[in-house]
Amino acid sequence: MTGPAEEPTQARLVRTADLADLRFGFLGLSFKRPAVRRILVRTAPERDGLIVVTFPAQHVVEQTFFESAGTGLPDPVPVRLHPPPPVVSRIGGRSMLVFVVGPDDEVPYTAEGLLEAMGRLPLRTVGDEGPANPLRDPAGDPRTAIELPYRLLLSPPPNVRWVHRTTPADPAGGATSDTAGAGRVELWHTRVRGTRARAVWTRDFPGDTPVEPPPDPLTTSLTPADRAALVHLTSNRGLFTEPGHRPYVPVPVDVGHVILSAWAAGSTPSATGIRGRRSRTSANGGTGRPWAATMTYGCSTRAFSAPSGSVLTW
Repeated sequence: MTGPAEEPTQARLVRTADLADLRFGFLGLSFKRPAVRRILVRTAPERDGLIVVTFPAQHVVEQTFFESAGTGLPDPVPVRLHPPPPVVSRIGGRSMLVFVVGPDDEVPYTAEGLLEAMGRLPLRTVGDEGPANPLRDPAGDPRTAIELPYRLLLSPPPNVRWVHRTTPADPAGGATSDTAGAGRVELWHTRVRGTRARAVWTRDFPGDTPVEPPPDPLTTSLTPADRAALVHLTSNRGLFTEPGHRPYVPVPVDVGHVILSAWAAGSTPSATGIRGRRSRTSANGGTGRPWAATMTYGCSTRAFSAPSGSVLTW
């Protein structure tokens, strides 16, 4: 007789050559028998097997300051002098990519094998259940959650494919490489291009209910109400349009080119395309506003949000 299948424990991948630093968790997986090599398979073919990859905080938000509209023009809020540095900042929360191991999938239990699986396996996401907190039960029911920007949790489609190196780049470079002979190695990162995502939750919501969040005394490019509006307008199928009171179809966010790393995230400009013309139900209140941002490894280098009716040049 044989004993129960050996199950993998949590693992941390740390690589000094390219500064990869990822934490791996495993649900519903065990090592294949006979154990010639350590290969992960589903413990029970009829039950999901999951690989949970946890990234550290990907975004740092900084305090923003209102500027005057100009001579003779009304300011929407009182404009105060900028305080001297340093500017107040806050760091975001963790992000998780949750990958589904199919009944016929095999994943070598090595650094290269786990990274290769991240590039081919589908994601487990909130799907059409939003608004929903994907981090509500990370130990028992984990879902993909990318906190980008600060406090806003994004959920990409399950079929997106992440692209990254499984081994560090050659520090000598190639004949055509910009770093040939320089001894430099690019920072490990994973990326996805040209996809869309839903904002499924914001950490501004009190508890596990997507209700009106309290205001934040720190002024940032997105307020708690802005983040809540993005969640409802990209994920909530219980809304109705005004006028007409017709069922509202949520509109995903165009996230463009997103990069995640052990240090921080980066992204190309993204915009919700929501112009504040669709309002939520009276139970949720509020409307959306256009928003766009460019992020370079953790910091928003360009960002705006504006109320409906504004004329923007950016």
